[in-house]
Amino acid sequence: MPRNRQSTSPRVIAHRGASADYPENTRSAFDAAVAVGAAGIELDLQLTRDGEAIVYHDSSLEKAGKPRKTVADYNARDLQRLDVGKWFSSQFKAERMLSLSAVLTRYAKKASLLLEIKSDERKQERDHQLAEIVVKEVRKRRLGKHVYILSFSLPVLETVHRLDPKLRCVLNMRKRPRMTQGWLKQHAFLHALSINVRSLTPVFAGKAHGHGFRVMTYTSNNRKQVDLAIASVVDVLMTDRPGWVLGYLESGA
Repeated sequence: MPRNRQSTSPRVIAHRGASADYPENTRSAFDAAVAVGAAGIELDLQLTRDGEAIVYHDSSLEKAGKPRKTVADYNARDLQRLDVGKWFSSQFKAERMLSLSAVLTRYAKKASLLLEIKSDERKQERDHQLAEIVVKEVRKRRLGKHVYILSFSLPVLETVHRLDPKLRCVLNMRKRPRMTQGWLKQHAFLHALSINVRSLTPVFAGKAHGHGFRVMTYTSNNRKQVDLAIASVVDVLMTDRPGWVLGYLESGA
């Protein structure tokens, strides 16, 4: 375990908000993340039937009581009538979906926002449409310094970069890549690599830093995972438990 935890502490980002204790991707989860002092909030964006960016993670609307439906099946106004809190606890009954616009208005000046564009290789046209909407919303509000754009899809991030080269693009990865010269050339525009903590190693992080990438990791929810992130000197640690992680880092336990 690192001796000097304070000097190596990464920025703590609330994954889908404080989602261990609140329904993910909701105002309650985001407000809680801000209240405990998280440096930022990670959230998921999907495209509605009528072409708006809405905050929701899953491929189905099961958590909203519509297991056979998807975000793409509804207009934004109808989606925002659905309850996305009671699946978690009756305490959060009547939580509503948030639009990207609402999130930018409410949180962009309170914390960094890590906006993940959900992608589907079978629906690439919609993925790129969503990317265009996200870029437009961020630029309209001049919030580029407050946001990062994340995706598991390199083509989606290439679209973002083409539309606004100043935006910080982050590639989500489940496994460590082989950083060949060809790979490095193709990915050179990226600001950061975000890797699953199960695949994180200090060697990988060191190589990524050596090639000029910031390193992020998801999702660190226990001591072993947090200690690995610290040992790897990651720049950003995403967690469902931002309050606990911040306390653990401060205590140096």
